[in-house]
Amino acid sequence: MSKTLLTVDVIYAVIALIMTVIGIYKHFMKKSPLFVRMVVCVVGCRFFDGTLEVLLVRGGIDVDLFTISGLVQVAQFLFLICASIGALDSLCDDGSKTFRKYRVISTVIPAMVFIGMIIILGMLHFPKGEMIMRLMGAAFALFAMYFHIKHLIIPDVEGGIVRSIRLYNVIGIINCLAFLVCYTAHTNSIPWIVARVVYILVTITILPALMYGVKKWTE
Repeated sequence: MSKTLLTVDVIYAVIALIMTVIGIYKHFMKKSPLFVRMVVCVVGCRFFDGTLEVLLVRGGIDVDLFTISGLVQVAQFLFLICASIGALDSLCDDGSKTFRKYRVISTVIPAMVFIGMIIILGMLHFPKGEMIMRLMGAAFALFAMYFHIKHLIIPDVEGGIVRSIRLYNVIGIINCLAFLVCYTAHTNSIPWIVARVVYILVTITILPALMYGVKKWTE
């Protein structure tokens, strides 16, 4: 099992590094839109996350990984949230009553997931302090999920931005769910390993999916 875990984390870190380098070259050097560069930063956070897992956990280094890795993982969701609020959300939702039901739906689903997490963590008998920390970290993923869900279901606007980025938002939702599985399951359990594999797939696809949508939108 330990060999499988190490292999998954090494692949995760290497792929995240490759995608980060490509993203920096393509989108920072060539001045892509800010929200695209923020998603590059998301992939960069994944490189640090994977590297920390390999060096600290598999290498046996005595460091508070939960705190360091947790901060890195929370950072990726802060980038996703800022990308959504700063650019995409203002184009999709003007705050009017017309879109209220989509805001409600996008709020209710993460809220139900949060309640489910509380129940599962309680059933798995996590220590109270660790449970609180996991739920605090999950809150950032759930906030990012709110925007991904809203931008997936809200009616399209002039210019076709909603339709263009639907694939990106589907991948974003999968990313949030994988993170929540990691934060709900015991480390090194089968669900945890599966979630890490999903992380790899998201790392490979999230930036190309966003660029595909941006290209369709600007054509």
